Amino acid sequence: MTDAPIAIPNILFLDLKTSGLYLRNESIDSNQQPWAPYIAAMQCNDAGQVINYFAGYIKPDSRMVKGGALEKHGIDHKACGRLGIPEARALGLLSDMLKVGPFESHMKIVTYGDMDKMVIASLFARFAISLNKPSNAFDRLWLTRPMTTFIDLQKPYAQQICKLPSEVETSIEYRWPRFTEAAEMIVGRRPGDRSDSLEDMLLLKDMYFELDRRGFFPEVQAA
Repeated sequence: MTDAPIAIPNILFLDLKTSGLYLRNESIDSNQQPWAPYIAAMQCNDAGQVINYFAGYIKPDSRMVKGGALEKHGIDHKACGRLGIPEARALGLLSDMLKVGPFESHMKIVTYGDMDKMVIASLFARFAISLNKPSNAFDRLWLTRPMTTFIDLQKPYAQQICKLPSEVETSIEYRWPRFTEAAEMIVGRRPGDRSDSLEDMLLLKDMYFELDRRGFFPEVQAA
């Protein structure tokens, strides 16, 4: 019996633990933007086969994690200083994953919420500046990568399924479900109290394929 051939990956799952919220009123390359003390990425194909995976703490380089973020994920700058890898290496691994799928082939990048996408874009922009390049030097690899679809599972997909009442009394829209709420309602599982990034990544993957099975991404399939 021989193993099935490995297909070229066309899905990238991304999960970050960030130092705070992305600041939409600041420029993308501003040092006020959050950094990611933990970055995890997983490559898959349409059959759900995992091709590559990495996750790691990131060195803080004199940066801090805000109190609200620390309370949420429990990863502080001191732990990252002891255990982390240089941010440039993590961005290099991520860029290598993006290059595995040729630019002429379609790539789906799946996150929960749209903040991870923008934090990575900001990290690439600041990295470019550190190399004396324009801040948009890596946009073609990320924000403007050809034939790339960014899929945010939180909205509208989990929002439509969970149908959680808004916390704003005057709002007629359902609120955006938290990751734990969406995972429990879509795949019947939720991460532990102290979230683990590998567990989160597998839940993100399972949620995507369950939503795909239910026919939630016709526009993506058409692409």
